[in-house]
Amino acid sequence: MSGLLQFTVRLTAETEAMFTSVERLLHYIDHLKSEAPSSVPDKKPAVDWPTEGSVSMLGVKVSYFIPNF
Repeated sequence: MSGLLQFTVRLTAETEAMFTSVERLLHYIDHLKSEAPSSVPDKKPAVDWPTEGSVSMLGVKVSYFIPNF
């Protein structure tokens, strides 16, 4: 009897979790705004922009760590 009760509780919890995930998906579909377009045609920069450029990095130190597993 104890095993049957334990199985029923686990099954109920898993079913509730599945319903919760479906509810979240439906909420996201119905209430979230879509992203802005990646480019706006009337707001594009000129074709020749930028004509030149550079990046300066002064006093930069880079290191990395290798963990011992």
